[in-house]
Amino acid sequence: MAVWLVPDVARALEDWHKLHPAPHPETWILPWRSIKGQVDADRRMDTMLFRDHWLRLREKYGLPHLRPKDLRHWVSTTCRKAGLSKAATACLQGHDATGGGAMRDWYDNPRIEEIFEEQENCLPKGPLGFLVLPEVEIYTDRSSEALTLLDAYLAGNIGLMDFATSIEGVRRKILLKPSV
Repeated sequence: MAVWLVPDVARALEDWHKLHPAPHPETWILPWRSIKGQVDADRRMDTMLFRDHWLRLREKYGLPHLRPKDLRHWVSTTCRKAGLSKAATACLQGHDATGGGAMRDWYDNPRIEEIFEEQENCLPKGPLGFLVLPEVEIYTDRSSEALTLLDAYLAGNIGLMDFATSIEGVRRKILLKPSV
C-alpha cells in the first residue's frame, strides 16, 4: 500500500500514533477496541467487532446501507474520474499494481515518489475531497438597482416589458457614469 496522505489525515494518523499503546509497524492500525474505547494493541479487531462499530457509525450519521467494500468501489471510481493511473489507484487501495496480469502492469512500474506525486496532484484533498462541496463566492460589479429589478422580475412582481424598460435605464446610467 502506497498512499500520499492529505495533511489533515496525516495529522490524524500521527495523533492516533501518539495515543496507540504500541505504535510499531508490526501492530494493527485498527486494534481491538471495546465499546467503551479501551484498546488492546496485541489483539486484532475481528470482523464481528468491526461490523458492530460500522453499524453504530451508520446509525449515528444516518447513512444508507453501505458496506466497507462499497466505499472501496467508490474510491476506485473517484480515482478513475480524477485521472489517476491504474498503478496509483492500485497502490491507494492496497493492491499490487503489477498484479493485473497485463503486460503494461509489469512494465509500467513507476517509482513510489511518482505515485505519491500523482496522487497528490490528482486528488489534492484525497478521495473524500470529492464529497466536500466547494466554497463559492459570487462577486459582481452589477449595480444593486439591476439586481433588485431582476429579483422583482423573477418573483413575478413586474412583467417582462417593465423589466426590459427599467433594465435599459440602468444600463444607460452605467454607460454614462464616468470611469474611475
